[in-house]
Amino acid sequence: MNIGLTILILCICAAAMLAKHTADMGRMDMGRGCEPFPGALGYFCPLDGRIVLNRPAIIRDFNSGFKYWAEPSTASGRQKNVVFRRMKITPQEFRKIVKSAAGYIRFIELHELAHKRLGHKGGPLMAEGTIQNEIEANREALVAMGKLW
Repeated sequence: MNIGLTILILCICAAAMLAKHTADMGRMDMGRGCEPFPGALGYFCPLDGRIVLNRPAIIRDFNSGFKYWAEPSTASGRQKNVVFRRMKITPQEFRKIVKSAAGYIRFIELHELAHKRLGHKGGPLMAEGTIQNEIEANREALVAMGKLW
């Protein structure tokens, strides 16, 4: 096989892998230094103020009974598990709050907007300050939805 053909095949394979990764992330394109955590449902980029929602993953998580944070398999899911436990919100209670996949999308959008409004900069997932920021953003989103918490 000639070297040009080998390079072409490698480029095609790399492009296919990138396309699959992008599809798996729900077409999350953070760019400019803002990379989502694996499996993230939404993200606020403090560098440029963008909010990105992974709608396909949010809908899948709603349909699964919130396994992203109720039975976490990722670091960001484990962080959310701590946050919801500290807030004393069970998956069953949360389903009553958001009511639908559209309600869950709205909650996450309001949560990310709260991070933006409150000037949260992120940090290590399990750091106490980061967890407190997540609790604060959840509370803001719940209040905005008319669910005082």
